[in-house]
Amino acid sequence: MVTPFKTMPLQRGSFFQRLFKQHPADNAVIELNNLLAGTEISRINGQHIQKIAENYSLNLQQEYPLNLQEFFAVLWNWYLKSDGDPGLLADAQRLGALLQLEPSVISDLQNRIGENYYRRATKGAVSKRRLLASDASGLDKLANRLQITSDVTTRVLTEEKKLVVNQYIQPLISKNRCSPEEYREMERMIDNFQLEKQHKNELFKQFQALLSYWQAEHEPLQTILVDGGAIQKSEICYFLAKKVKWFESRNGSYGTKQLELINQGTLYLTGTRLVFVGNTKNSIIALNRIWKVSATRQQITIMKDKGKDPVIQLNTDPQILCILIERIRNGQIG
Repeated sequence: MVTPFKTMPLQRGSFFQRLFKQHPADNAVIELNNLLAGTEISRINGQHIQKIAENYSLNLQQEYPLNLQEFFAVLWNWYLKSDGDPGLLADAQRLGALLQLEPSVISDLQNRIGENYYRRATKGAVSKRRLLASDASGLDKLANRLQITSDVTTRVLTEEKKLVVNQYIQPLISKNRCSPEEYREMERMIDNFQLEKQHKNELFKQFQALLSYWQAEHEPLQTILVDGGAIQKSEICYFLAKKVKWFESRNGSYGTKQLELINQGTLYLTGTRLVFVGNTKNSIIALNRIWKVSATRQQITIMKDKGKDPVIQLNTDPQILCILIERIRNGQIG
């Protein structure tokens, strides 16, 4: 008889236990283990187990509940490793009844044990950033054999899908860029995985920004038609932003520096200049005087070869302007 249970020796009692012919209570569990190891479960009945309990004058269900659960868990795991042997399934169901385990306890054990099997299968099914219909059907059949609840399968599937998504997007986040093909692949993956609407919208919003950075760096620059005399007729405008705030650094109290709002207006980027048309005055910065630009979430700092370095606050993503300035300065207009 092949069984996951192995016969164990009984514990030797203490001096007084031997003197009064008493047995260590833990031997009840060992005797139950040895019964399972030496007898086919189909031949075991409730009287066998009750006799063990009576010999030790105890209630196994009350005093050794975790040990009884472990017996079921060992046999259930053995059944799962057997690739669905119906005989072992019947044995496990019979053992659960013999040990008088509550249905909720059995379900909890099946969920905890089966989750590991289901998770491994799920990892393989979604590893290629797609969940095929055939793989989904296979997972449903596996969940049925494992007898795990839909709460477990839904949670595991969601977690593993998110892991695959994160593995794909983390390198893109690190380089702060997303090419059109990478963006399309992300769209296909997310649509296939059917992520929650909120998570899906957050990802698209984030990666639309990364895609715009890639496009600003690699695609031909788009020209903007400018009415009026804001820039010279010979100039081409590549960027325009309205409601822009122009700040400059001022000396504060105790030797500190603080930004002061100087002007508000419209900002233009041409092939040679930054032109700011403000409410109080206009400002012009030649691109060949800029040695560095840096962007934060809402602002871009223009560092020049001399003079004050303005901080410009935009309503649009300042990273785009930063990329365009660097690209034009490097002669990469086409």
